[in-house]
Amino acid sequence: MSGPDGQPFFRSRWVDAPAGVEELDPAQLAPGFRAGGAHCGLKGGGKTDVGLVVCDEETVTSALLLTRNASAAAPIRVCREIVDRGRIRAAVVNSGNANAETGAQGYADALAMCERAAKALGIAGEAVAVAETGTIGVPLPIAAVLPGIDAAAASLSAGGGDAFSDAIVTTDRWPKRCTLKLDGVTLSAQAKGAGMIEPNMATMLCFVQTDAVVTDPAAELQAAVDASFNRITVDGQMSTNDCVLLQATGASGEPLPEGLLAAVLTQLAVEIVREKQALTVPYIPGYLAFREGPALRTAIQKLRHAFGVICFDGHGIAHPRRCGIAAFLGVELDLPAVGVAKSVLCGTFDEPADAA
Repeated sequence: MSGPDGQPFFRSRWVDAPAGVEELDPAQLAPGFRAGGAHCGLKGGGKTDVGLVVCDEETVTSALLLTRNASAAAPIRVCREIVDRGRIRAAVVNSGNANAETGAQGYADALAMCERAAKALGIAGEAVAVAETGTIGVPLPIAAVLPGIDAAAASLSAGGGDAFSDAIVTTDRWPKRCTLKLDGVTLSAQAKGAGMIEPNMATMLCFVQTDAVVTDPAAELQAAVDASFNRITVDGQMSTNDCVLLQATGASGEPLPEGLLAAVLTQLAVEIVREKQALTVPYIPGYLAFREGPALRTAIQKLRHAFGVICFDGHGIAHPRRCGIAAFLGVELDLPAVGVAKSVLCGTFDEPADAA
């Protein structure tokens, strides 16, 4: 099972699991990929804080979506300026230091991470994405990180999904990852995120690997992110470090099953909101569901800074019962087009078994 406490990965009523999907051990990556992790000292207690994921196939198609924050962190700027987004073979990640607001030295450090990973893997630097997450405004201890990259490279294995997942988390209370099989295609994914959640994109890192044939990875990833990470907010704070990477080898010879990527990213988005709810919100009194339209985007913005929110096509927004819907959202809604789900009380975002 891929979820916390041995639960199934697809367990939210907001997500329609593709029919026939099989859940595999999330430690096992999609065929053709390896991952690993190591400790370099960014996180205390010997916790894994440097990770690598690499595609062993020389031919790979990829897509990379990055934060729109005008004050983007050093690794984002390296990805924008150096990395070939359509041919990414690997990603190097650290957790514990965001390397944001660190000036020219921070950029040089992010570039050094890219180059060190490329050397360790024997691939070109422009084929290595860099991602970092953690404390903002603190210089990256690059002298510790670079040997950590070497150690992570030495640990690479096809069963390294758990180590990599551990390496990318910060305040997350449980891992967010899965490996799934459907229609001859295997897809694995790892994500992190719990705070600084704001649409376009919600704060998080996410890495997806598949052996499917993906002819237009940029369009596939954008559509899936628009339906998932771009529709959640917890505190309205846009991160400096958001990053979503899709890599596909095409080795299976089968196309990416329709709806699979969107379903995976949607469940991961739910996990991010669920995490925030578990940390800060004592209860959620109800759900408001309404159709796609201009009101949706406005509502998402109005709901920032309040509660962990989840907004999907025709599904829902969690909202405080004490506020009138129209007053809280600050928008006029066509009530005949609005459905209000039955009110529920719960300790976290877990849905009751009988929830419609």
